[in-house]
Amino acid sequence: MKAPALPSLPALTAAIVCGAGLLPASLEAAEPEYTILDAGPNHQEIEWVAEEADAAGHRSRVTHSYVELEPGICYAEPGSGRWVSSQAEFEQAESGHFVARQTQFQVILAPDLGEAGAVDVLTPEGVRLVSTP
Repeated sequence: MKAPALPSLPALTAAIVCGAGLLPASLEAAEPEYTILDAGPNHQEIEWVAEEADAAGHRSRVTHSYVELEPGICYAEPGSGRWVSSQAEFEQAESGHFVARQTQFQVILAPDLGEAGAVDVLTPEGVRLVSTP
């Protein structure tokens, strides 16, 4: 699973210098591989390893990480219960209803919001809330 790209300062510097044509393209920083170490309903810890050079030019691999905090950032995957990154998007069913399944609160919206029970929300605790706007 990939997290948003957050390049390190040396990677940004190398990209700027390479873009200016001062370093050969072979020295450009490669896109790091991001790993989610831990996740829960409102957080995910992300780690990546980058090759960096110190002031003397010695290269080494350095591990970086950060914790991203956001309400609803992950949801428990049905079946496994594993926390995975939420996807704030709707898909349209053949019936015309719009369904959001990859979030903590699953939502079904009727194509006509004026019909009775047009909004159907299922909470993480399994409570179903049905309403009409």
